[in-house]
Amino acid sequence: MPRKLLALAIALALVLQCSGAVVTEDVTPAGTYYLMITPKTSTSFVGLKSGEVTVTIASYPVVSLVADLEFPESIWVKGPYVYILENAGRDTIYGGKICLDRYDVIAGENTVLVNNSQNSRTVAVASDGKIYLAAYVRIMPGENGSVSVVDPKTNTETPLLHIEIAATDIFIDSNDDILVIGSSRKADAKSIYLLPAGDYTHPRVLKEGLGVVWCVSKMGNYVYFSDQAAVKRFDISGGLTETFLNKPVMSIAFSSEYLYYADYFQGTIGRVGLTTRNDETILSGLNGPMCVRYDDSSGWLYFTESGTNANHYKDGALKVLQLVSAYKVEVTSEYGITSGQGYYQTGKTATVTVLPTTIQKDIFTNYALEGWKAGGIIVSSSATYSFAVTQSVSLTASWKMELNLVIVGGLAAGILVVVVVVAVLVLRRPKAAITTTPPSPPTMPQT
Repeated sequence: MPRKLLALAIALALVLQCSGAVVTEDVTPAGTYYLMITPKTSTSFVGLKSGEVTVTIASYPVVSLVADLEFPESIWVKGPYVYILENAGRDTIYGGKICLDRYDVIAGENTVLVNNSQNSRTVAVASDGKIYLAAYVRIMPGENGSVSVVDPKTNTETPLLHIEIAATDIFIDSNDDILVIGSSRKADAKSIYLLPAGDYTHPRVLKEGLGVVWCVSKMGNYVYFSDQAAVKRFDISGGLTETFLNKPVMSIAFSSEYLYYADYFQGTIGRVGLTTRNDETILSGLNGPMCVRYDDSSGWLYFTESGTNANHYKDGALKVLQLVSAYKVEVTSEYGITSGQGYYQTGKTATVTVLPTTIQKDIFTNYALEGWKAGGIIVSSSATYSFAVTQSVSLTASWKMELNLVIVGGLAAGILVVVVVVAVLVLRRPKAAITTTPPSPPTMPQT
């Protein structure tokens, strides 16, 4: 048991034993710790009644994925990838990297996509794979910000629009609507923008005059944000702003049950029940946690530590808090482009795809998709295969070679046309005139 949890358990045990209670400890393989409290008398503490009571203290594995990042300010999780913005060159006095990275969770590899990106404060990824970056321009707080888009095929960054706020965070919802929040001390500053899907270049302002703010997210109809005093929310269709949590945080993310947060100044990761509003710290002692992102497929919480001043913020890290057990789904194919690989909670539906389903080998033959194989056995003959995840699985797209019927048919048709044309020409060729020599005149008998 970790020392902090052990100390808490011992303290609770000593208090209870003073009342004559019997306390036992049991550790489950999942890492949940139980204190079994059985009072010997009817005497009870507040909330402790006669009988057996269980107190559960949860402990979750934390895995370091990428080390030595240079002030990683923002991340976004999309499928098997975590997109990371390193921003030591702009947001620290020590200088360093300014780049957009992509970490492959399955392969365990980190790749730089864009060096010296125009915008490097915050990142989000849309359903079509396009990567959106935002940042403040020159100073923060201020009234100048920028949004750009990165093409996932070429990794080319293109300016999208200028906004009248020093952008600090960006969020994309399931409909591909984009929220951008920024900081300004002006009373009428345009604090939160909505960029509607399909029309990003014509944004509308949702909130004005919020002051210095750090982050934004959305859950249901509510937009959540944090200023220097608290986490607040408002209904996107209208309504007053209300306080949700009396604590300023640097980043927020949602599961169906909790609001997760990164408290940079306290060095903690915590969560608040959406219905109970109970606030609990689940990680402490961190080096400047900057960003949290919840992955619904795996049930894991990814977060960054910005690093330490002593190391000039060159010791940042990407880590993951494994809140539940998850299984790996690996997808491979010799041809085409695959999707669907990643980690999934038990019972979650994974959908894997490969496209296109026909690849030309040469002028006469194609590779055609036969289906998906698991353990050498075809489990689906479709390009798209959905299944409930109950264990780790490796799926391979199986291909077979077949005649290119279009080409072969075209050649056959072409040959047939040629034969027909030749036959027609032969049949239509004029016949040569037959010339006959007239018979010689009869010879007269000589006398």
